Amino acid sequence: MGVMDPAKANASKTTIAMVGDIYEPSTLLLSHLASYYQSPMLSAAVTADELSEPQHSYFLRLIPSATQSVEATVATMQQFKWRRAAVIIRADAGGQSLQKAFEAQAKQNGLELAFFFVDSSAASWRLEFERLHQSSYRVVVIASTPSQARLAAAGELGMLNNKEWAFIGLTWCDIPQSTVTA
Repeated sequence: MGVMDPAKANASKTTIAMVGDIYEPSTLLLSHLASYYQSPMLSAAVTADELSEPQHSYFLRLIPSATQSVEATVATMQQFKWRRAAVIIRADAGGQSLQKAFEAQAKQNGLELAFFFVDSSAASWRLEFERLHQSSYRVVVIASTPSQARLAAAGELGMLNNKEWAFIGLTWCDIPQSTVTA
């Protein structure tokens, strides 16, 4: 995580701080500007591990990096003695980065992971939930931002509110509390 040196702060600057975008590519570019102008940049959404590198020293995270999230997920799996899991992951560069982190942790910890790739469309999520429903995996790691519409297929397939399935989320989602039961 980058830490700004207060001694480098310049009181005459008009830019006090920057807020990062929710998309990794633009945040990576903007982080270089933050470093150039020596202005802190905050992000509440981007998990890219690259932003932890020294050239992004003015970038400050409000959420864990991708690697930290994967490590916490693997620790949760170990706590519950889950050795196999399906990972629903974005079909983009950020997803590829997460997949590599998951693969490294799986190899290191003797886990079996299967990857199901989604884009932002509900149809993509439906297709992958249907494939997942037909598989033997019952622990599901959601490593992409779900929503009520995207999770509707899982509900229609009887995967939610069912003690046979366990879901672990890496990111926030806008699922109404009424759809979640113990």
